[in-house]
Amino acid sequence: MADRFELVACILAKYKQIGNIEQSENGAQFELHGNKYEIIMNNDFKFPIVCIIDCQNDYPHIFVDPIIVDGRKMRAVCLADFDAEVAFLFSDEEKVCFCIDRLIALTELAPTQIVDEYQKEFTHYWDSACFTKNKYAQNNYQLYLDSDGEYQWLDQLIYKNNIIRFADDTRYFNDTARYIRTSDIPVLYLPLLDIHDIIPPLKSQPWTSTQINDIVNGVKYQRISSEAYQMIKRTSYSKKEIVLVIKLNNYFLGCVVQFRNPGTAKLNYKFESQIKDVIPISIRRCDFSYLNEQIGNVASDMRLAIVGVGSLGSYIATELVRAGYMNITIIDPDQYSYDNTFRHSINFFSDGLNKAELLAAELESIHPEVNIHRIIAYLNPDSFEKHRLGSCDAIVFAVGSSDVQLQMNRYFKEKQCSMPVYYAWLEHDGDTSHVAKIQDYSKGCFECIFTDSNGNRCNNVVNSTKPNT
Repeated sequence: MADRFELVACILAKYKQIGNIEQSENGAQFELHGNKYEIIMNNDFKFPIVCIIDCQNDYPHIFVDPIIVDGRKMRAVCLADFDAEVAFLFSDEEKVCFCIDRLIALTELAPTQIVDEYQKEFTHYWDSACFTKNKYAQNNYQLYLDSDGEYQWLDQLIYKNNIIRFADDTRYFNDTARYIRTSDIPVLYLPLLDIHDIIPPLKSQPWTSTQINDIVNGVKYQRISSEAYQMIKRTSYSKKEIVLVIKLNNYFLGCVVQFRNPGTAKLNYKFESQIKDVIPISIRRCDFSYLNEQIGNVASDMRLAIVGVGSLGSYIATELVRAGYMNITIIDPDQYSYDNTFRHSINFFSDGLNKAELLAAELESIHPEVNIHRIIAYLNPDSFEKHRLGSCDAIVFAVGSSDVQLQMNRYFKEKQCSMPVYYAWLEHDGDTSHVAKIQDYSKGCFECIFTDSNGNRCNNVVNSTKPNT
């Protein structure tokens, strides 16, 4: 321990801002800008930990939850994202210098820079404020938006397992069997235009009516759009509470605002003078488009049809959903059998059930906005018209039968089909696969692949004794 203290003390002594260096059980204590700190060199930690002693402030970047060191509760300072650092590459001296340099930088920031630091960790502080013992903390709040740039009113849709969705009443969800009811308390979504001086709720400074009034009524800055403010001024409100969802930078933050007086008054006045309590709630944006954007996808509302959802079609359908397509019709009359186990996306425990029904349930489980239409039938010209598949934006054939493809190809050519048609198939050798796209049936068709200029069959390895040319 003495060697460890000597190492830390030697490093600390090089900093002119640091004074009163003393040995501690696991490192050293020191003073910096009027506060006392302890740097802990514990073998259990990849990096040293710096804790603040006898200080009730929340800055610089004090972790909300204490850490336990040798039975002591310590308030650690969040210096950096150490998971982004490869600790093995640092020497002990470099680790100590890294932590002290960062601590000094944090303690010497200007007030506006401190706000910036708080805003970088906004959701950390916000979520910490949500973990309190109240009836709201047990709920899983999900936010669904079409556009996040404009204010809007949303409903609270209450589902089983304490799931509450904030969404408009026209939004489609595939799990309506889990829906219970719609709350009579509305949700007001407000994107913030100006976030100057807004800091998250802290243990020493929770959010109250002051912060809400500042956001809605623009005490110092115009936080919301003029359209949103004028709407709030016009709105008469009589409920005892309202759910407020705000967008700050790329964060979506929710809180339940409770009013003292349940009587009717203009909403801006209620926000200004009748707030009794502000209860933060943890919400996550969950709409299909937003989650796709997070991985670089562009979600599409194109209506696709997939003919055949066997060993090829089931994977095509799954990948299309994961690529951002949410409206899919799947056509297949066949049943799943154990023979399909290792060449199908459906699991082992589905023997004897229809493939289209099984796959639809699996695809809809990926996200509640995925809309799968099932057609349990063979595809032919009659069933194509019966199920109005001509209204789709594109159709994919993944059936193992060339007869179905050729029959429908001739039908499409006769009808001068205008939508793109994709023919996907695996060769009999199992090593090669193909996709043929017919964009314009006035210029060609799928059958051209199997026919030479004289109208003779060619390029059909399965039905030919000659090498494919």
